[in-house]
Amino acid sequence: MFWGLNGVRVLDEISATLGDYDISKTVDYFMVHDDDQLPEYVGSVQTIPVGQLLQKDELVLARLTVPAAIGRRENIAPICLPVTPQMRNRLYSRYIMTGWKDYGEDSKVLQRAIFDRINLSKCKAEFSSGAHYANVVKQIAANKIICARNPQNASRFPECNEYLPGSAFQILEKTSNRYLLYGLQTGCVCSSVVQNEFQTNDYDDSECGKRLVQHEPLVKGGYSTHPGNWPWHVALYQRGIVSDSNEFEYACGASIVHRYLILTAAHCVTFTASRRKIPTANLLLKLGRFNLSNEAEEHSEAFDVSETIVHEGFHPTTLENDIAILRVKMPIIYNEFIQPVCIWKRDDGLVLPNIYEELGTVVGWDLTDGNRPATVLNEAHMPIPVCDLKRYVGFIDASRYIDWLYENTPNSRMDDPILGHPNIRLINQGDCGQNKFADEPVEERKPVFKQYPWMAALRHPFAAFNYVPCNGVLLNRNYVLATECVFDPTLDEISATLGDYDISKTVDYFMVHDDDQLPEYVGSVQTIPVGQLLQKDELVLARLTVPAAIGRRENIAPICLPVTPQMRNRLYSRYIMTGWKDYGEDSKVLQRAIFDRINLSKCKAEFSSGAHYANVVKQIAANKIICARNPQNASRFPECNEYLPGSAFQILEKTSNRYLLYGLQTGVSGCDVPERYIAISKYLLWILDNIRG
Repeated sequence: MFWGLNGVRVLDEISATLGDYDISKTVDYFMVHDDDQLPEYVGSVQTIPVGQLLQKDELVLARLTVPAAIGRRENIAPICLPVTPQMRNRLYSRYIMTGWKDYGEDSKVLQRAIFDRINLSKCKAEFSSGAHYANVVKQIAANKIICARNPQNASRFPECNEYLPGSAFQILEKTSNRYLLYGLQTGCVCSSVVQNEFQTNDYDDSECGKRLVQHEPLVKGGYSTHPGNWPWHVALYQRGIVSDSNEFEYACGASIVHRYLILTAAHCVTFTASRRKIPTANLLLKLGRFNLSNEAEEHSEAFDVSETIVHEGFHPTTLENDIAILRVKMPIIYNEFIQPVCIWKRDDGLVLPNIYEELGTVVGWDLTDGNRPATVLNEAHMPIPVCDLKRYVGFIDASRYIDWLYENTPNSRMDDPILGHPNIRLINQGDCGQNKFADEPVEERKPVFKQYPWMAALRHPFAAFNYVPCNGVLLNRNYVLATECVFDPTLDEISATLGDYDISKTVDYFMVHDDDQLPEYVGSVQTIPVGQLLQKDELVLARLTVPAAIGRRENIAPICLPVTPQMRNRLYSRYIMTGWKDYGEDSKVLQRAIFDRINLSKCKAEFSSGAHYANVVKQIAANKIICARNPQNASRFPECNEYLPGSAFQILEKTSNRYLLYGLQTGVSGCDVPERYIAISKYLLWILDNIRG
């Protein structure tokens, strides 16, 4: 196909090169048949500056400053357009795509592929899940778009975003035996909207490839590492393959890439010189391993394999496409010693030649002189050489299989990571978030006394009990959720007081009604030392050393968390704040106020004026913060920073008649900016990953 297209991409200065085939060569030639003695040469190309540009929507009409050499060079000719009513209205099931690709071995030569058209209603449904595709949905609704996919999932690199914008979408019209142009590619969608969601959710680069265990500098060059240095490295065990033993034996390394998926080599999960898969019952994954000789490693967790997916292009004799996915039935719970690794998605502008001669790190339990795996996990640093891509390469380029990985990733919308989490049973238990004054519809008229029994006061065990430096919220009998206020230098030890109301009294009581003859007493409080502290951003999960007296004292109960997708995504205009205050006449008694939520764009603008708020602005941009203000401007003291960090930000959910925790106050505002609350819904997965029974 030797015509030039005059639909081009808009740049600051543009020239159009017509009649080209191999953009890496000055003179093009091509062996038409394998038995040809001489190559066929293409005529010289013609490069012409572009003058006027006219645009409508995403289509551009570019006028050349010099006429194209049509008729004078066989490699330059125009394409036909579908001008008759029959041609214009006809839709084909398959189209021919031609164009140059973005990168890869074949990106220098004009390429062709056959694409299958996708029904517009199905296409619209796929794009509708992303708000940033709103304009695409409008174009689909207006029939201004043709959607298609390449059914051939080439192993060399996923096809979805190979072709550059402006690539031609055409058919060969049988009657006239001429090619008709039906479309030009616009943008790069990467196969489907699902991939975009996977990149931001399931394969979020900000949540992978992190070492959470701090060590001294590593020993370089083939020596042992430390536990937690490579938390994504997995030990794959086989049973009954190498020997007749019924015991599992170490076979290969593997890598965590997703909560349900492990990547490994295909030859590790198939029988020797065969594509036949080893039964999953004879495979075992051990995560968090460091010393293979120590079967009682504290941080090790074993996972059964539920499914083995070997790449369809795997050749056991040549080890081409030597890659496989192992699915686990239960989601992997991340911690300091078990983390996912990032996969290079080639969306950062970096191409492979940029890392030639750089040092890469190889990690594994390499073989010793006795042909046995090393006892502890080793690492070695190796240079990345320029290699002949036609020959066997020592390490699979995982980025070339990214779309294959996406296709085999469990859909997080179908398999909800929160509701399907194995630790979901540890929260929202029993009478969590119970509304004890259900007959009173107005929150401000309800007594605070015994209404919010999940509030916790965190302080030093020997500190005065008439001051609360840090608020918290009881999640279950073992955990209190708080903020980084617990890391105050004065709090080298921490205890949590549960079930309190008036911190100035030894015994709490409250006159429920003015005409009551006798006060209502609250049950005795429970003060428990805090053991383990886990932190993510400004949120802290504190494990109690003794279980809370939930169910045995009416003044101690947990709050509920917003676990369903509808609850997690919902924003309310007003929230209920409860907590102890910093100072003032009422700072000794648990307080409540109704706060108005502030739009995040407005909140961000208020914080953007101060350089010391740079991290706050980032959290707001990441939707990890809820901003609010108390509309009641009490004269005694500005309301904005009365409440101490860790105060609870909650709503009363009408259907269940239970309180749901949506935020914990972080920091104090200084009275000139809104109050900030950690958005609990953004940390639910982290909470579930880290709580234990």
